[in-house]
Amino acid sequence: MPSVLSRPIPPSRFYKYTARPDKDDNLGVQYQQVLHETGYHVRTLEHMWDKYSHVLHKRQRTVWRTEEYFYLAYVYIHMYPTLAQSPRVLWTPESFDTLKGRGYLKGCVREQLFATIIDLAAVVDEVHWCDRLQWDNHVAYMPCGVTGAVDTAPIFVSQPTKSRDSTHLFQPK
Repeated sequence: MPSVLSRPIPPSRFYKYTARPDKDDNLGVQYQQVLHETGYHVRTLEHMWDKYSHVLHKRQRTVWRTEEYFYLAYVYIHMYPTLAQSPRVLWTPESFDTLKGRGYLKGCVREQLFATIIDLAAVVDEVHWCDRLQWDNHVAYMPCGVTGAVDTAPIFVSQPTKSRDSTHLFQPK
């Protein structure tokens, strides 16, 4: 099976948002950088953008921020920084000067990035029932009937007033 980089590397709108947007047209480095930052190949992000960008909130003055928030949403899901770590992790060269050398603060992460993730979570439909039942989606100890998936999108749950109930909600990282 050929490696990912042995195929032609596609151009992408997301290269400019990587932490290392090379100016010398080194698409191989940029392609790998997108993979390291988001956990997804460029082709996957392009597919998701083409299919689901119509549901994202468009900013009138800065339309390019919609693409940037989309990219950073996948960076957030992949790296899962705390709100205190977000200024160090969630930034792009496109917004570096605007943000005066720091990344997005927790207010923007809550208002813009989480809104993008929630918009995507409401419409993304890429896992189909017949795909879940494939033979290679199971483990040896549970060869049939059990399929697992991991989702790291944030879901906010208010804390119950009774301490006994709140102990059931705490899941250490």
